[in-house]
Amino acid sequence: MSRARATTALLAAFGAALLASLPAHAQTPCPGAGAQNVLGPARIIEVDTQGGGAYGTLQYARSLDLGEKEILFTFDDGPDPEVTPQILDTLDRHCLKATFFFTGLRAERYPELVREAWRRGHTIATHTYSHPNNLRRFAPSYARGQITRGQEAITAALQGAEDTKEAELAPFFRFPGLNDSARLKAWLAAQDIAVFSCDFGSDDWRRISAWSVYKRTIRSASYMGRGIVIMHDTKARTATALPMILDELVKRGFTAAHMRPKKSPETLAGLPEGTLRPEQP
Repeated sequence: MSRARATTALLAAFGAALLASLPAHAQTPCPGAGAQNVLGPARIIEVDTQGGGAYGTLQYARSLDLGEKEILFTFDDGPDPEVTPQILDTLDRHCLKATFFFTGLRAERYPELVREAWRRGHTIATHTYSHPNNLRRFAPSYARGQITRGQEAITAALQGAEDTKEAELAPFFRFPGLNDSARLKAWLAAQDIAVFSCDFGSDDWRRISAWSVYKRTIRSASYMGRGIVIMHDTKARTATALPMILDELVKRGFTAAHMRPKKSPETLAGLPEGTLRPEQP
């Protein structure tokens, strides 16, 4: 057997072994498994959220334990009936798993997309109910209500079909606009929920072209060398740019990581009434 064929066989075996280690819902077919021109399969990072945690050096003191040239993809604000399916298909082609920080309002509108993302092995997390851009400006009770209502809506969407009855919402949260507050972070930590910022962004929330999203993401990834990146599965420009971004990252020798909770969490929405700890931020 030639060295090239042996390498391809080894990569295929590695991909199959990694796939077998994933939960049943994550074992979606990957047409690119074993190929040398795809970014995945992603290395799994299990995040211990006991006592909370805050990750992403754009705002916080630490990030996840990412290796050199290792990227972890996250998507905010969805799901969207046009953009989210395109992004899911692109991730599949690269054998990648990502984390989706969905909003509760959109989860109510498009529950099947929430379930489809989970079926394909992605981590489902929360981003409030209706995405108020700065929770600092609101009364603590309203801010907490936005967070818990979002969790409840996404949990209901996840568990709304027979084959997703056991789906769990990850205890991961991202503040809209990344506008956190010490009091809300402390309240989330008391619920064993980790807060995620990022290490760099894609600027896809700006009114720029898909080409600009591609160039800015690659420039930031190359400068940082590793990190958690924020993108948005509500922007058509993101769906257009993502295949170019992934292809270029492969050419530059990057690999991918994927995060999931270290332990199967009990989501806030799934706890019996009165179980939530009543600490006031």
